[in-house]
Amino acid sequence: MISDVLSDAKTDIEHYLNEPTFSDVYSDARLREQLHDLMISMEKIRVQLDAVPDREQIFESLITQIEERCKTANIECKRIRFDDDDNNEGLKIFLQEGRSTRPVLISISNARKAGILVEHKFENYKFISSYNGICSYEDKYIEVLVNSLDKSSIEKIYESLFNLDDFKNYINNFFSENDTKLELICNSPEGLNITISISPVSDIAKALLGNLQDDSISLKISGLNISRQEQAVSYLEKYANSIFFQIDLVLGLPLTVQRIQAQEENILQHHEQTILNIKYPVCQYDKEALSLYWYARSANEMPLLQYLAYYQVIEFYFSTYSQIKAKRTIQNFMKSPEFNIHNDNDIIKVLSIAKSSFARGFITEISQLEATLKECIQISSIKEFFEKNENLKKILTDKKHKTLDLEPLSYDNDEMLIDSIAKRTYDVRCRIVHTKNENNFDNTKSIYPFTKEAKLLNCEIELIHYLAKQVLIASSCKFQL
Repeated sequence: MISDVLSDAKTDIEHYLNEPTFSDVYSDARLREQLHDLMISMEKIRVQLDAVPDREQIFESLITQIEERCKTANIECKRIRFDDDDNNEGLKIFLQEGRSTRPVLISISNARKAGILVEHKFENYKFISSYNGICSYEDKYIEVLVNSLDKSSIEKIYESLFNLDDFKNYINNFFSENDTKLELICNSPEGLNITISISPVSDIAKALLGNLQDDSISLKISGLNISRQEQAVSYLEKYANSIFFQIDLVLGLPLTVQRIQAQEENILQHHEQTILNIKYPVCQYDKEALSLYWYARSANEMPLLQYLAYYQVIEFYFSTYSQIKAKRTIQNFMKSPEFNIHNDNDIIKVLSIAKSSFARGFITEISQLEATLKECIQISSIKEFFEKNENLKKILTDKKHKTLDLEPLSYDNDEMLIDSIAKRTYDVRCRIVHTKNENNFDNTKSIYPFTKEAKLLNCEIELIHYLAKQVLIASSCKFQL
């Protein structure tokens, strides 16, 4: 503490003034008088500092106030110990988020957060489900963090959005608060006085959302009558979509409100650590198909796009394996003793097999998918894949996969397993591109971006990722320059 530093300094000065060894150095009477006055001033300051509560006392007072207010508002909170060097005590409060809660951590290392909560009516705030934002029904207020879809830097966002000449000048406080605020005040058709603004994130949002940069930006909407979480989400999405689309049309800046990933069970494979042993290439892969594969691998934050890219890897080989299937079917038919090359009906049957196998229309797509998977996927390999990932196996073989309502895989029937995988894969593909498959024309449920259905695609993506890899491997040729 500063008071300790002052006390040590005063002691050192007294030592040098009174030590005979240094008497000649500090013999000047005026200098000694000035040093004496300095010691008196330091002592006065030290006494004043000692009278001020230290940081721990201040923090304890703040979190005690927060605890009392949580108790009054029936908000769950509890004392915790942080795993830091000092094993400091802190507080965890649980604010409502739809039907669940989201924790807010308060530590002595960020005592300012506790101060902000005390200054604001934090009890009125709730988190917005699936979004990095807060709302208050009582205050008719919504605030959600904003970022750009094209990964633009914060400097570009500030300079484009607020028409700043230089972002560094803003950081150096050369601009006023009004220079970094877009605000729209209007009366809605329902008679509400609504204010919409885009500006640096508020103090209360910083405190509740945590781990934010000082220059973070948020969308703020006030004046709306909110009584349910669904209302808050609906209002947010409607206003954000409209405002951000206007901004994109004018500035070419694609903004979005920040979403958060649900804490779902991780069904992805967990491989044991292996030693990488690079070998000289043996296999060569089709450039076009592999480009689709890399595109899928790069689309981790866009599940619908990622799924379709993996599907296109498999689709790239539809004609190849459909022809192989047709060739085999025709050969088997012609090997029959009953086949007569001079019989027109037999020749027509051969042509019919070829036509149905080579067609690329909607009706035959699932049969082409089945043919491709049957040529490239071994039953033993796919079962080994599932056995290594029990969670994935459980989800894909259950009667119902949450809201996706997909047919379970016929895991225990080897003859039907590949067919059931093809059907499930094709069903998901149809729901993403919003087309109807031939087996369930009226009841297909489309999947749209940023919906809860899209979040449930993780296990489907893991499956089609495996299928795409196996098709690439099976379709490779000998490596040559």
